[in-house]
Amino acid sequence: GLIVGPSGSGKTLLLKGRFGYDATPFKWKDDVAVISQVHEDKEEAMRRLIKMGISSAPDMCRPFKDLSVGQQDCAIMARALSHGAAIDEFGSNLGPVGLFKLCKGLRGFVREHGLGNITVATCNPQVALMLKPAWTI
Repeated sequence: GLIVGPSGSGKTLLLKGRFGYDATPFKWKDDVAVISQVHEDKEEAMRRLIKMGISSAPDMCRPFKDLSVGQQDCAIMARALSHGAAIDEFGSNLGPVGLFKLCKGLRGFVREHGLGNITVATCNPQVALMLKPAWTI
């Protein structure tokens, strides 16, 4: 599902109250490659990173702190993907092409893995057209 609205409209509160969103960020290790922190199975970690837009081996092998802000968003998404995931600020640090790739990757990953009940929140109304969610608020 998708929650769309301007900053300050209550998207995060709705994610927390209805969808179990935990605003506590994962503590990325500064000296460990992103691929080693996304998933315990390295092949699964690589699939997730590729689907979310980090497709080069050098980028996967960088620590989180050395990625661009947009790549950091993609890594956060790759780590968060699971049944029932709630994701805030979806794609907010990506340009149009990166956002399109992220939406396409998320749709494909959800379909391939049979995931459900994933809810994302964004300020960008274009996400609805690209993500094609089952529902939108």
